[in-house]
Amino acid sequence: DTTWNQVLSAAQVTALDSKIGSLNAGAIANLSISAVGVLSDTQVDVLSQAQVTALGTKVSSLSISGMASLDAAQLGGATLSALSAAQLTALTAAQLGAVTASQIGALTAIQITALGNDVSGLSAAAVGGLSAAQVDALTGPQVQALGSRVSGLSAAAVGSLDAVQVDALSAVQVGALGARVSSLSVAALQSLDAAQVDGLTPVQVGQLGALVSNLTPAAVGSLDAAQLAAVTINYNGFLSDFSAAQLAAITPAALANITAVQVTGVYNVHYPMKAETLAALGLNIAGLSDSALGAIRGYDGNPTYNQVLSAEQVTALGSRIGSLNTDAIANLSISAVGVLSAKQVD
Repeated sequence: DTTWNQVLSAAQVTALDSKIGSLNAGAIANLSISAVGVLSDTQVDVLSQAQVTALGTKVSSLSISGMASLDAAQLGGATLSALSAAQLTALTAAQLGAVTASQIGALTAIQITALGNDVSGLSAAAVGGLSAAQVDALTGPQVQALGSRVSGLSAAAVGSLDAVQVDALSAVQVGALGARVSSLSVAALQSLDAAQVDGLTPVQVGQLGALVSNLTPAAVGSLDAAQLAAVTINYNGFLSDFSAAQLAAITPAALANITAVQVTGVYNVHYPMKAETLAALGLNIAGLSDSALGAIRGYDGNPTYNQVLSAEQVTALGSRIGSLNTDAIANLSISAVGVLSAKQVD
């Protein structure tokens, strides 16, 4: 009954000053757009979260300064999706600290962009509310501003990150992606540099599966011993998906944890390391452990898996030539035998 609609006018709202906080949620909800528009910063400050929630979409009628005066708790109750780009831009990282995943999930791509680098104030839970489409709208600096809270992104959201966005991630952020690193696109993985790859844990390297072969040679070259040993073994042999350039980039130190099994293969599980893989590792095979060197098979009967060392590799092994098994020694080429030093023969 309109006779009993106790709706305050804009003038009355102004007259209430800070006593506006005494109104119940129903009275707040029934304020007109013009009445909400005259709320001063002082009046906005005294509103409770429940009162801000009661404003509904009319929260967009607050002035820019009024929006800026909302604290984190108040904003946690606001209908953010009703705000203009200008109002969202006025919000600070501190204000966004209590925003929920559902509030974030309701924003458009344009609104997400409008938050700017203040997305750094979002909690990991709120970041988890970002959809793939919303993540697409984030700029590189915004992705970087999320910090370790990228850990909250869903697999779909991580998969939507493009090369420019991924390029903005720090090594710590790459590590924070956890198992979802395997959701990165091929283009995104190719954009990872050596410093970023340093942030991957060995477990993450393993979780990349065959995708690890999309890393650049420089990125592969930055893998340490624990990371390289965790590379998933392809059925066709350890490191069989790697290009010659990638294999050549692997350092001797990175080969230190390679096991004998990774060299010899496992029957009905995966083939031995390919001959071309061993050859492409070049002089760096000197970094293999004694047990891994001892597993080199020599002639296999199948040219693909004939693990025969070159003369240059034999020289690089130095006195560790003694770690090779008799088959590997027997199948050295004449030129390889010819470069054996007196110390190696000893």
